[in-house]
Amino acid sequence: ITLNSGLAATGTIALNTAGATGDALVINATGIDFAASTVGGALTATATGAITDSGALSIGGTTTVAPGAGNSVTLDTATNNFTGAVSATNGANLTLVDANAINLGANTISGNLSVTTAGTITPSGAQTIGGSITFNTGVAAQDIGLLDNAGLTGTSLTVTSGAMTTVSTLTFGGPVTLNSSGAITVTSAVTATGAALSATATGAITGAGGLTGTTLTLSGSSIGSATTALTLG
Repeated sequence: ITLNSGLAATGTIALNTAGATGDALVINATGIDFAASTVGGALTATATGAITDSGALSIGGTTTVAPGAGNSVTLDTATNNFTGAVSATNGANLTLVDANAINLGANTISGNLSVTTAGTITPSGAQTIGGSITFNTGVAAQDIGLLDNAGLTGTSLTVTSGAMTTVSTLTFGGPVTLNSSGAITVTSAVTATGAALSATATGAITGAGGLTGTTLTLSGSSIGSATTALTLG
């Protein structure tokens, strides 16, 4: 499906491709409000206004969205399913909800990033965020792995998981808050540069890596180990 010339739809847009690999490209002269849509391949959407959803999106390939300057992307239907990486190349705030796991491609926005899933959250590209970053799985038996994310940038980072939160090699230039209804395992250095770091778990907080922040607030059934460094800096 290719809608890239002269489109100025003001109502909802539904895209349904035939087969498992069909792509969809839509460029709209106003905003885009997706009705329930199933795209077997990649979805590419560009608008001069906001990009939202009124129905569930099932995207088999990558999802790339570009709202108009100063506008936001809000794809928050609870039953959305993004199989490929999701990327935003413009805009203010980015809100994503996925009924399963999600892969975040490169995202560059001026406002806040909020991601809520019922599965793992994996940032595979740099997240350059002008505001806060909030990752939330909120269900049992799920894990958030932020592995080697030198490209994670924002004013604050909050990670909430329904189970173990595994964090490694994370340096963030602002406050970091880690919440888990299970354990928190820190596998290498976690640093909140010039800011506070807070970790709260119903289980243990363990790990051989160092935790660094101007202040440290830790709450768990047990904290640290003989090899865990807790650093104020």
